[in-house]
Amino acid sequence: MNRQNRNRQQQNQNNQEGDEQQQQPRQRNRIQGPTSALSSFLREHGIHIENRSRRRRQEEREERQQQQQQVPENTSASDNNNTTLPVESTSASSSTTGTPEPASTTTTSILYAPRQRRRQLNAAATQLIEAAQATCSSSSSSSLANKKKGKRKRPSSDSESDSDYDDGSETDSGPGSSSNRRPFRERRNEIVFCDKCKGRFARPVNSGNDIETENVCPPCTSGETPNKKRKKTAVRRRVNGVALGHNKVPSLQDTCIMVVARYIDDVEAFGEIGPANLDKLSKIISKNRKLTSHTARLFMEPTSRDLALYDCTNIDETGLSNISHFCAQLKSLKLIYCGQMTSKVLDIYQSHLKNLQSIELSGPYLVTKDAWIDFFKTVGKRLEVFKLSHSFRFNRECLEALAVHCPDLKELEFSRLNMMQNNWMEVIQNFKHLKTLKLAWPDPKQPKITSKSLVSFLNSSGQELVKLSFAGLTLVDDQVLLDGLLENCPKLKILNLRGCEGITSEGIQKLFNGWNQFLQDNEEKENEEHEGDHGIPVIQKKNQGLVRLNVSRILDLDDDALKAILIHSSKTLEKLNLHSLDKISARGLEMIAGKYPSDDGNTMSGMKACEKLKNVNCGFIRSMDDLVLKLLIEKCISLERIDVWGCNQLTSQITAAKTYIVGRELESAQQ
Repeated sequence: MNRQNRNRQQQNQNNQEGDEQQQQPRQRNRIQGPTSALSSFLREHGIHIENRSRRRRQEEREERQQQQQQVPENTSASDNNNTTLPVESTSASSSTTGTPEPASTTTTSILYAPRQRRRQLNAAATQLIEAAQATCSSSSSSSLANKKKGKRKRPSSDSESDSDYDDGSETDSGPGSSSNRRPFRERRNEIVFCDKCKGRFARPVNSGNDIETENVCPPCTSGETPNKKRKKTAVRRRVNGVALGHNKVPSLQDTCIMVVARYIDDVEAFGEIGPANLDKLSKIISKNRKLTSHTARLFMEPTSRDLALYDCTNIDETGLSNISHFCAQLKSLKLIYCGQMTSKVLDIYQSHLKNLQSIELSGPYLVTKDAWIDFFKTVGKRLEVFKLSHSFRFNRECLEALAVHCPDLKELEFSRLNMMQNNWMEVIQNFKHLKTLKLAWPDPKQPKITSKSLVSFLNSSGQELVKLSFAGLTLVDDQVLLDGLLENCPKLKILNLRGCEGITSEGIQKLFNGWNQFLQDNEEKENEEHEGDHGIPVIQKKNQGLVRLNVSRILDLDDDALKAILIHSSKTLEKLNLHSLDKISARGLEMIAGKYPSDDGNTMSGMKACEKLKNVNCGFIRSMDDLVLKLLIEKCISLERIDVWGCNQLTSQITAAKTYIVGRELESAQQ
């Protein structure tokens, strides 16, 4: 009996708790379904895009219809008396308890209620919103527009301005309504599909063609068969391959190298194939991941002076040590991805390689600090080139030992070193004979290299620099350009400023305009003799032009910056990287081909194209179109390769026999 009474009491208690839960307002379910990677990325960066699903809009529409059917008949009388509900109320009875407010203020608060709270409004509030939208005066609409200016740009009409909060509206703002959207840029061409061959082709926006012929591409108009032509082109590219060039028949030598690389495991010796072919074979084998301790022995000859292995992942400690045993006369050694190198291997190198002058290592994680210091002490002044990347044990003490024991260093490159920081510049200033300096992609957790320390180095050791790279140094700004490069680097030929976000377009213009001014002054005084107080000729500072320039990911650069670069270095440039400079227009890209726009809208006369340019990267410059591509191929006579990844205004109409076009849409899939 006691057990039965106890069970009855527990059931009654559960029934009472259930009644209390039914009386309490139902809470919103916080469980969310799966989201796409794009939605998660936009949410993390604070980008809010109103793009509701069709099912959600349908559910909200049905909810609103059910609420409208339950509206009492006296709601219309309350609407005529301008009696409105507060936003926080969820039932019709709650409006009688609240303090009445003016109609305009209450209507505005309901119209701009958050989305999560909007679904809790009752039918009376919904009907009030519809009445307010229909009878809203011009003064109220202007006040609403002024309030919305601080939030987001919206259409001017009242019906469209509230579309984001209209439950049953089918015109929800899509991804294009984001506040971070790129500004609209006027296009010269439009991409259309041919009615005959179904291919993409570019057509001028204001072409003025007839309706019947406007969607026919030029090959179809002339009677050609573009489908067969495209098929043959794709087959030819697959046969040639990227490694052997574009539109080029592979030579017998290249064919033999490919065969040897394919059957490298069965080869016993290479014989006399020459250093250039040996290096090419090493690249192919490394790319195919067939370079092991056994196959690496084929590249080790007693008479070798230079050795480069581009993927040492599968070479163990013994295989790396064999380099010093079989190639004792080495002067230059390059080992990429040498993660299995230990301090013992480096000790063997310093004792056996008596003629070593250049060493480049990538990924020697196991080499300790003491091993680096002992290596520099043993090698001494004969070391001229030292390049190191992907290492976290090389610290400032190792750098100080390098500066003390190897003062005649000519090339120094550090990339992706975990311990590299700003105080290293004090030690690097001790190298007075540097011709190449690379400081790239330091660890973001370390103190970043500042512009002040870089300027101090350039003032002391920048006179002999030929190659300079500051890629990934985010604190580099215009001070480095104007106070360092402009005055102290007259022999500079290769400059890499990739990812230096602090550099502005004005800084680039002042740098190259200053170099160009120095150059013009020296050309005027070239035939004159200038002597100092003691009869010694005075050497004027100047820069004859850059051969390679990388300004990718400096997002502030525009047409004016590119114009200053080309006016100074158009005669000498061989490689130009403009990746992601989306502010450059089509007119700006045409300047590479010698077509400079003047202030009155015409073309400047006497300007020449970059005739020595061999490689240009225009990836993700949205203004790149077929007209620019055709002009570059025709005017830049030495152009061998052009990268156009992300340029969606290009079509396959433009073909080139000598230029390799990389990244064009629909063409990369065929390759």
